[in-house]
Amino acid sequence: MKKFILFFGLLVFVIFNVQCAKNIPVSYDAANTNQEVKIHLKSGSSILAIITKKDADQLAVFNETTGKKETLKKDEIASIEKLSAVYDEAGNIISRSEIKTVKGNKNLVLYSIGGTALSFGVSLFASSLIYRSFSDSFKVINPILIGGTALGTGLFSYLGHKRDV
Repeated sequence: MKKFILFFGLLVFVIFNVQCAKNIPVSYDAANTNQEVKIHLKSGSSILAIITKKDADQLAVFNETTGKKETLKKDEIASIEKLSAVYDEAGNIISRSEIKTVKGNKNLVLYSIGGTALSFGVSLFASSLIYRSFSDSFKVINPILIGGTALGTGLFSYLGHKRDV
């Protein structure tokens, strides 16, 4: 039993460390141009930026949230984290703000509407067969219809959201 607890604890530790290792901290000297980074300032704020120019005492960056070029002095920077970048066909970095403007939830909406209609039809057919087999009376709105429609809507919404991401 102790080995199982030790193994499970080690597994949880490894999973948490792998999740934290996505953003790699780098020193000022190791930061390169055309690199997407998250810069933590000594004032307590942080910015998402792409390094456009690097000098010995300052960085010229393109701030992704504001869309403006900024110059940061070396003594203003507390730490720099390298982010995993997304590249286009030409090898240029696509910023996170650009990705957010293009991404939408079109598939979520379409899958939800289509899944609701399909689930309603299938649930109506299945519930009518089940209710007719037990008695001659037929309730159109019944728990099987409601549950099947809700379950199908949730499933199709999940699949649409998964396709959007």
